[in-house]
Amino acid sequence: MIQVENMSFTYSGAARPSLSDISLKIAPGEFVLLCGPTGCGKSTLLRMLKPELTPAGERTGRVVYKDREIGTEDRLPEIGFVMQMPEQQVVTDRVWHELAFSLENLGVTSDVIRRRSAEIAAYFDLEKSFEKDTNALSGGEKQQLVVASTMIMGCKVLLLDEPTSQLDPIAANRFFLWLEQLRREFGITIVLAEHHLEEIYGETDRVIYMDNGRIQAQGKPAQVAHDLLVGGDAFSAALPTVSRLFYDGKSGRDPFVSLREAKAAPDYENLVAAAKVKIAGRERVSAPAEAGTAVSLSNVNFGYDESSPAVLNKLSLDIPAGACTAIVGGNGSGKSTLLKVIAGIVPDKKYGAGKVKILGETRAVTEKKKKTTAGARQKIAFLMQDVSTLFTEETVYEEIVSGVKEKVAAGGEGFVENFLRENGFAALTDHFKQHPYDLSGGEQQMLGLTKLLLRDPQILLLDEPTKGMDAVAKEEFAALIAKKKANGMTIILVTHDLDFAELCADYAAMLFRGEILSKERADRFFADNVFYTTHKNRALNL
Repeated sequence: MIQVENMSFTYSGAARPSLSDISLKIAPGEFVLLCGPTGCGKSTLLRMLKPELTPAGERTGRVVYKDREIGTEDRLPEIGFVMQMPEQQVVTDRVWHELAFSLENLGVTSDVIRRRSAEIAAYFDLEKSFEKDTNALSGGEKQQLVVASTMIMGCKVLLLDEPTSQLDPIAANRFFLWLEQLRREFGITIVLAEHHLEEIYGETDRVIYMDNGRIQAQGKPAQVAHDLLVGGDAFSAALPTVSRLFYDGKSGRDPFVSLREAKAAPDYENLVAAAKVKIAGRERVSAPAEAGTAVSLSNVNFGYDESSPAVLNKLSLDIPAGACTAIVGGNGSGKSTLLKVIAGIVPDKKYGAGKVKILGETRAVTEKKKKTTAGARQKIAFLMQDVSTLFTEETVYEEIVSGVKEKVAAGGEGFVENFLRENGFAALTDHFKQHPYDLSGGEQQMLGLTKLLLRDPQILLLDEPTKGMDAVAKEEFAALIAKKKANGMTIILVTHDLDFAELCADYAAMLFRGEILSKERADRFFADNVFYTTHKNRALNL
């Protein structure tokens, strides 16, 4: 159905190609997983398969769709594309209008639009939010809407770039079930670029592993897992937990690619016992900090519209200073809103009550962030879900130094490069002349974090910060968080990535229907939960 022949591509201003001599074939109805480290070229390759989204730069090779070569001037609505950040793809004000918008552009009659909007809303469970303002949707809800808006055009090929990056664990599982159902019922061809491989890896027909812009390995999921594990590739850390925990290379058995497959093995209990011995002493036991309270919220109520239910409801929470506190919960539970209330950047059309105390200063929930001295403004830094909202410059280097030019000048030659290397973001040095929007999702996260950390904040708010990051980058990021905590920084982390939360959080709190139901040490929190727990706990029956 799709054929890529000798494709190479270099972004304008890039130091090296993003794709180098890529050739592959994708059959009708096939489910293909693209995986690899941050910046390996997955997103760029996906955009090459969608003519309307092909980026600007130097390109060689060709893409053939249904025996016809396609170019950037072609318009192919039957090839659907779901972007990494849904905010960049939602274009109208209401959910129902977003569903209808694509069909309106294709000249479909109003009767057909109404019927197809109704059936797609029912299929994707959007009936309850049908009349909602799209700005009021959570990141996960927007992602579901984008997929539905893509599918309503009757696409034959679905290209997805990190589609679960903003979905909670339960919603992510449901999303993958939808994908499998779409393929089973409609024969859709699916090409998925994804970092979170736990749930989906073993469900695909073929895995394509990329690194440095090249295809390094491809084949059945178990075969690629075997090659990565035996070869000692750093990316093997991203493989499903059961693949890593239970593979010894001696039995001659292929690595397990799903928990279901592992539990069906006759020696599963023996494998669990051996794995527990192997990881003994490696677990990180989080300990409460003893440095007082950095943030305190008392009886906080908050909503965006007085006619709608409150997003936060009688919420009280104390955040320990010098520690990392993870806030988890379902899509739409109010996690991002909570961070905005703490940061003092609530919109004008809002209502609320309660008090927020930040490093000893108390203000009302609806009080706008005060104009303060430059030193006081450095108290809080906020990395939002859509990190691109931070970008205002034309190149990555200009983006890094904007707002801190005096500090960079005082640091002398090589200050920026040293700062990036010390914080684990050295990969950005290869992209100094590129536009920030040409970076991969994980690289954009690194850029946003660099801008914020250069301000030396006392409190760092992170909303889904590992979105687009590979497993190695996450481990480096967790080490960075540990380093910042040791220097006294307080970190509040909103995330759906529970494995990452367990890796770096001292405390974890569950937000449900606008309330904090519990807050406790992170190790106890994840050990006690059934669904909001880690893949390691599930695999080992902990």
